[in-house]
Amino acid sequence: MLLFGEDDLQWPSRMMSNQIMNRVEKYKFEHEVNHYSYENAGHQFDELPFIPQIDFSNIRTWKSGGDFQRNALASIDSWNKILIFLKKQLGNK
Repeated sequence: MLLFGEDDLQWPSRMMSNQIMNRVEKYKFEHEVNHYSYENAGHQFDELPFIPQIDFSNIRTWKSGGDFQRNALASIDSWNKILIFLKKQLGNK
């Protein structure tokens, strides 16, 4: 499962995720791979949803990209996708 913010300022997550997907297709990887991107989300949307988030957007030494609201929404959406993916892959155990 690949998740990335379109406005990631920490590393080239879009490019790296696309490279991984190219390899998945090239080598006909036999397992399910999900690939999700989040517009206007940055690097830091990996916090658990529904708890207070830290707004990194104004910190000069830590530029992670995105805006606070889009990072929070990406956190909620990605968490739900992760739970669905794990439930499916683990066979509802």
